[in-house]
Amino acid sequence: MRTPASSPASHRASPADDVLERVLEADVSPAGAPAGVLICTICGVVDGDAIVDVAAYGGTPALRVQTALVAITAEDVGREACITFARGAWEEAVLLGLIARPSAAGACAVPTARIELVAERELLLKCGAAMLHLTADGTVRIRGTHIVSHARGTNRLRGGAVQIN
Repeated sequence: MRTPASSPASHRASPADDVLERVLEADVSPAGAPAGVLICTICGVVDGDAIVDVAAYGGTPALRVQTALVAITAEDVGREACITFARGAWEEAVLLGLIARPSAAGACAVPTARIELVAERELLLKCGAAMLHLTADGTVRIRGTHIVSHARGTNRLRGGAVQIN
């Protein structure tokens, strides 16, 4: 631990410095969570918290990391990150930083039969000129330069009123 005698007088520890020191100086072996620093992929961001895939280390394919030393945004999805575990607990993951590589894969494979994204107010997916926007009131908006719908069976449009053109 940093003591007043060992710290420069001009340096004030930030909360991130405190978390990092506790993690590095912890003298406990993780019970369940792997020891050391893991490299994993960021699969999503929920309310500023990173969702990472740690299945390769015996964890869940979607672990929410609520403590981070760096800010994580939706632009970081697909990037690799370094995480460790405070007190050796899976639920106390700490994101230490992002891996800087010349080219990020941009994709995240989560080996599960179902992925559920839940938003209280709205969910927005964008890619170039394409957009899928879901709102809590049940409104679904699909926008794009070309929208294609295929069906092997009947392709139905249902609603109180259906307007075409």
